[in-house]
Amino acid sequence: MNHRQIEAFRAVMVTGSTVKAAEMIHTSQPVVSRLIGQLENNLRLKLFERESSRLRPTPEAKSLFVDVEKHFSGMDQLEKKAKSLRDGRSGLLSIACLPAMAYGPMPKFLAELQRQLPDLAIRLEVNSSNEVRELIASGRCDIGFAAEEIDTHGIVARSIARRRALLAVPTGHPVADLPKVSVLDLAEYPYLGLSSTDSTQRFLNSVMASAGKALRITIETPYTLTIASLVVSGAGIGLVDPIALDAFEWPGLKLVPLVENIHFNTLVIHSATAPLSAPANLLIRIAEDFLSR
Repeated sequence: MNHRQIEAFRAVMVTGSTVKAAEMIHTSQPVVSRLIGQLENNLRLKLFERESSRLRPTPEAKSLFVDVEKHFSGMDQLEKKAKSLRDGRSGLLSIACLPAMAYGPMPKFLAELQRQLPDLAIRLEVNSSNEVRELIASGRCDIGFAAEEIDTHGIVARSIARRRALLAVPTGHPVADLPKVSVLDLAEYPYLGLSSTDSTQRFLNSVMASAGKALRITIETPYTLTIASLVVSGAGIGLVDPIALDAFEWPGLKLVPLVENIHFNTLVIHSATAPLSAPANLLIRIAEDFLSR
């Protein structure tokens, strides 16, 4: 018993004749008859009663057909699954993301990705940028979004979102209504600093040092959302990444532009040894389209 014999058997069961079965499996009627005869000999079962030009299945054939249909149904599902994977419509996409992006625009990116690929399973992990880098380097996640200060050795990295930093102050603060404020003026106020490893914070520190000034850092934290919450609570002022705040309402908080050109820069990263999947590439296109607007 081989696949070709089973295929001929199924075709005869579905169409009711060897002529139509031959058309169904793209062969000739004599070949179908020969395959059916071989199958009956191999199984030592009579599968059809011959009635002129038609074949009437025996009870044994009907019973066998139930299992044959299950087999072909499974093969059809396997082919559909393989095509879906080739087209990038299903499978699993694992994403590692820094909080600024994860709590900002990432939900919009994923909603659009889900709309275009409804069968795709998605796993989102929110981590610090260095942890994101490790998840990508180790192969535990497919694609990552991290701040530019990470070590990019051994991975593929490029900028996907670069935006100017803004100064977050409580409403009623002396600089809240200024059109712009210089970072050199921030030395006068309690300051909420980003982590000392953050490239934006390091650049700010160097600007202050060049002017012979220093920030009065009262609280240090790695996350923009934490700084914004601290500002609203009256703990001080600090630079924030506007992309992280866009999805929330912040009553009591005012964002003031800076005179200096200070940026936050987010990288999209992936493994240097494994190509990106179709869903990962689509996510990048969705993110780039959204961020360009």
